[in-house]
Amino acid sequence: MYRLCIAFGLCLVCASATWAQDRVSFLDRASKTGGTLLRSGSIVSEDPGKVTLNGGDGRRSDIPVTDIVEVIYDGEPQVELNAARAAERERKIDAALAGYQEAMKKAGADKKLLRRHLEYNIAEMRTAQADAGTNPTQAIEALRAFAKSHPESRQIISCYDQLGRWLIASAQSPKEIMDALAQLRSKYGTDNKEVAARCDLLRSDFVLQDLQQTYQKEGKAGAKAKAEPHSKALAEIITIADRTVQPDLLARQTFCQAFVDAAPALAAWETQLKNSSDDQHSKAAIHLIRADYQRLQQNYKEAMWDYLWVDTVYFADRVQQAKALYHLIEVFDKLGDSAKSRDCKERLLSDARLRDTRYQKLALGK
Repeated sequence: MYRLCIAFGLCLVCASATWAQDRVSFLDRASKTGGTLLRSGSIVSEDPGKVTLNGGDGRRSDIPVTDIVEVIYDGEPQVELNAARAAERERKIDAALAGYQEAMKKAGADKKLLRRHLEYNIAEMRTAQADAGTNPTQAIEALRAFAKSHPESRQIISCYDQLGRWLIASAQSPKEIMDALAQLRSKYGTDNKEVAARCDLLRSDFVLQDLQQTYQKEGKAGAKAKAEPHSKALAEIITIADRTVQPDLLARQTFCQAFVDAAPALAAWETQLKNSSDDQHSKAAIHLIRADYQRLQQNYKEAMWDYLWVDTVYFADRVQQAKALYHLIEVFDKLGDSAKSRDCKERLLSDARLRDTRYQKLALGK
């Protein structure tokens, strides 16, 4: 009987070891319908470009960070995390923050990747509080702390995205983030084009965000004064950018020029669309930039058509589609079509493919 108990105990240990796995849900690039795949095993490393997982079948997989929908780590405090995630989905930010903080207390000290992700979850909830109207100081502090502690994490580019956005919104210079992105690109961009592209595009995003904020605060004259130096800043990024993102960056440079003289800029966007061939990402990028300009000018009908092109035709990139849907909520509302506005919000919030994008999170607060 004793031997039987020992044998049974060993079987339980083996079974526990077998089922103790990390799980990564990610987009299936071969799927035309935005399907996802699930891979289980042991995550051996994470960096700004990829998550490397040793599967239970012996296969080693490098999963691009941009494709990841969700990571479930072995050893998660399930009760606390399930409660935190449910609260986040219901936009109960204070409860979600408390849940992630409680999960952090219970996460094993040896679970470094899990603890790092929980730290980022907590910073994200601080950001969500700021989005809801709370003073952004705590969000900036939490994001800065994460960036300082984990400069080469898989979450770092998203962290820089949110930190730079809040620095600009708080009338602070995003130079520290621009410099950090340049360093990140220098280290990882040579071997990983997606990291290089994300860094280049995010740096250009900050240029445009600053210009848009200037326009909203100071009007056309203020934006016009900044347009030329901002255009030069984008030109410097374009010179080092991979050709795959140059159409996107050129469209952003045209955005700056539109504040100086709109007619040539509108003509330039039309030419860029014709020259982008069948490249879905580039076409979507041009439509989005032109739509942003038209929306700022309160030309909502023109903006609507450009956003709709991205939502219905050029939707291969989930972040681009999420952005289009997010702004269509506002555009349809301005056009007096509340039913279509609600439909766009419902699709943005319910589409699993768009999960965890910044625009889906922003829509939760609308």
